[in-house]
Amino acid sequence: MENLAGKKGGKNRQSRALFTFVGIALLVSIIHLSLFSFRETEDSPCWIAVGEYFLGQEEISRINPHCLQNPLIPGAAALLSWATGIPVAGAYLPLNLAALVGSGILLYRIALKLTNRKVAAIAALLFLIDFHSQYYAFSVMPDSLTWFFELLLIFLMILLISKNHLNNTAFFLYGIIFGLAPLIKMNLVFLFPIIFAYMLKIKRAKRITLLFLFILSASLPLFIFYSWIKVNLDLFPWFLLSSEIQDHATSVREHLFSFVSAFLYIIPFIIFAAFKYSFNKKYNSLMILIATGLLVPIFIWPYAMSRFAFTLFVILLPLAASGMLNLSDRVTLGKKFRRGLLVAILIGLYLLNTLRIYLTFSNISHLEFIKRILFASQI
Repeated sequence: MENLAGKKGGKNRQSRALFTFVGIALLVSIIHLSLFSFRETEDSPCWIAVGEYFLGQEEISRINPHCLQNPLIPGAAALLSWATGIPVAGAYLPLNLAALVGSGILLYRIALKLTNRKVAAIAALLFLIDFHSQYYAFSVMPDSLTWFFELLLIFLMILLISKNHLNNTAFFLYGIIFGLAPLIKMNLVFLFPIIFAYMLKIKRAKRITLLFLFILSASLPLFIFYSWIKVNLDLFPWFLLSSEIQDHATSVREHLFSFVSAFLYIIPFIIFAAFKYSFNKKYNSLMILIATGLLVPIFIWPYAMSRFAFTLFVILLPLAASGMLNLSDRVTLGKKFRRGLLVAILIGLYLLNTLRIYLTFSNISHLEFIKRILFASQI
């Protein structure tokens, strides 16, 4: 009876947490749209054009092949546009908003397996209030949905590892989902090796059969679509990326700057936790494969940008959350004060991220903003 009551209490806590994340995501969305509105970026025309092509409103010869090789997100926008009558650009808003909420929930569920309830909750909140989460959720860009699918692949693999048995049909379906990932965004193909975290767990006799099923099913969506790309554009998949890598070189300094920019305000908390915290040992091999799968495309990509580095949030946000908890635990002024300190830190981070969005739109650097504040205070 006690065990049953404990399970019921755990489910109730998770339900309350999920409702909280949805509420906070909606609140963040309302405030953001009131202050900044939904917008296009310099890359948006490419993603809009692919959606319009699927609706017969654009010619294939006028579309950037890079965006066409990532068809599922603009395809979803086109489908929503066709069903509702809203423009393709406008269809990205409900898709990105759903991805923002879904990503917060998935990150919580993943971090719950890797860490504990408090760390998982804070990590999810950090994601929902982050600069990148807000900026790209309310832009005509594919990043929010890409991050959601990144989390979905990782969550499915955690479920796979936690199961004692999985039949061939279910494994085949897992492969198809993984095969769709590079059609969301090409860099997700580097997460394919996380399947080996499960392969190490099962009996050697079944590894070859299941690996064959996975490769076969994961290859089907890619083979079908890339064959169509070759016929219609006479372009080999990933040709543009490989040519860009040859034409551009990114320095270590640029990559380091992109990582700092991606996690600007929470770096102290990450450092505070880095040498004192470890994930659930059951998932050690999975975490190594995830980190590798996320780092490889960042370092081979010819352009160092913070939104690429931000893909590591699935690892670094739980670390930052752990650092925040460690910091509050050092305070000896009572449980209510420690809880209030955590809330104050989260509100402060939200305000800083909102300020950063304003500075980005105003084309003002942090240093220039600080100089203006100091100059104004001296007058």
